[in-house]
Amino acid sequence: MYKIYINNCPLLIATEEECSSFISTLPDDCNIENLRFQKSLISNYVDKLEKQKQAFALCLYTKNPKKAYGRFRKYFKIIKAAGGLIFNEREEILMIYRNESWDLPKGKIEKSERPRQAALREVIEETGIKQVEIKNKIGKTRHVYKLQGEQRRILKITHWYTMFSQDNQFSPQEEEGISKVEWVKKNLVLISHKPLFRNLIDVLETCKK
Repeated sequence: MYKIYINNCPLLIATEEECSSFISTLPDDCNIENLRFQKSLISNYVDKLEKQKQAFALCLYTKNPKKAYGRFRKYFKIIKAAGGLIFNEREEILMIYRNESWDLPKGKIEKSERPRQAALREVIEETGIKQVEIKNKIGKTRHVYKLQGEQRRILKITHWYTMFSQDNQFSPQEEEGISKVEWVKKNLVLISHKPLFRNLIDVLETCKK
């Protein structure tokens, strides 16, 4: 099963059973389309999601999600990134405020790096903390966006890791649009730190236990 966010709306490429299961988790006010995946309609799927102005989910079912996703991703320029969900002993989460939105520290993987190395480097660079330890791999998120002046859309694939730190000395990376770094109570993140992108909510909910 592959979930890709476009305009903060989920596009799912999965088996028919997985699509049905996913649909059952969506809120009542979410508009849903459940269709058979067709390679020739990839641009139509993307256009439909980019034009949405309300809660919407597009589920594309297929017998071979891996093959379908491989075809889907050829439509985009791929950027790989890595980031961290950082906890302290009080079970607070380290958040950054970037370009008018709350975010988790993350950034592009350099050619010579592994995802774990990149995640650690980006966390240190964006927050200014010095003492941080990687714990576990969470998984990946995927989202699509388009840069001004570029014809081809970008599919960013981000590797996420849980981390631990007790550092309280922050230095926001202002050149990356980061103006604040804060420890936030885990149970308040989804309530008080809005707006949050849906792919980040997935990361937080994966580790909310």
